[in-house]
Amino acid sequence: MKKTIRLFVPIFVFTLCFTNYAYSEVSIYDVQIIPEHPMQNDVIEIKVLGMFSHIGPSLDESIYTPFNKQLQLDLFFTDHAGPTIPEPWTHVEEIGTLVLGNYDLTVEAYCRSSPEFDYVLKDTIYSDFTVVPEPTSILILTLGALFIRYRSKSN
Repeated sequence: MKKTIRLFVPIFVFTLCFTNYAYSEVSIYDVQIIPEHPMQNDVIEIKVLGMFSHIGPSLDESIYTPFNKQLQLDLFFTDHAGPTIPEPWTHVEEIGTLVLGNYDLTVEAYCRSSPEFDYVLKDTIYSDFTVVPEPTSILILTLGALFIRYRSKSN
């Protein structure tokens, strides 16, 4: 009986340490642009929805990098070793206003098991969206074009 207990305790401790408190998996399941159809003067936000395999990871920092029409958002998490219960998470990043055009967005989630270790890429998601002119801008441009056309015909 004592041999069984001596054998059982290390196996139990090993299982507890490496099963319940294993390195967290971070996944991204959706990226939303707010507002859904942004116009050139709108303040745009990126809303990232994801899931942890454990309770415990926290967002250390987010880095937003615009490069022409390519936008990159990197999210860095540290796992604080919680129980293995899936936990949803949300992050909203305000990116401000953008000029007219089509944009490609890449969101990447990195995770590390503790502050002593390096971050490891866990998930990447791609999205695209278009920034359109405001209706009033289109109206002013149309009225201006009609006025110029009217003036050229009257001369």
